[in-house]
Amino acid sequence: MNSWKCGNCGYTFEAEQPPNECPSCKQACEFLNNTCYMCISGVDATVLEAGAIQKESELEAYDALVFGSPTYHGDMMQQMKTFLFMAEKAALKGKTGGAFGAFGWSGEAPDRIYDTMEHIFKMKMVDQPLRLKSSRVQGGIQAAQDYGKAVAEKLNA
Repeated sequence: MNSWKCGNCGYTFEAEQPPNECPSCKQACEFLNNTCYMCISGVDATVLEAGAIQKESELEAYDALVFGSPTYHGDMMQQMKTFLFMAEKAALKGKTGGAFGAFGWSGEAPDRIYDTMEHIFKMKMVDQPLRLKSSRVQGGIQAAQDYGKAVAEKLNA
């Protein structure tokens, strides 16, 4: 099942395919598949797993990139390391960036990702990485939303 958003009135609904007309405004509209899609501070955001990117050139199509990984034994996950090596070949210099990570104890992964994006990729990073123990504690969901807004503001600056 997919989530669709009407390009005319913004109505969202679930269906396998978009209809010919919007169930709300009754117009023949363009529908956006927002199953894994968000809009933050007026900036469209696509959420992808790192494994969904097959070639570094795919990253170049985005105006801003936010990478994240949990910390495991004091480091980022191997999948993120592999992804960052691929991303190093992309032309990301000057693009807006952010980094995030979840951790239970030490939390080094978001800092290492952030430093790689800033110093190796030469991206314009938001002020600091987002470090969360859990989305459910210490206002984690709000912190993530605020971080998305900070990325949007940096992109629009």
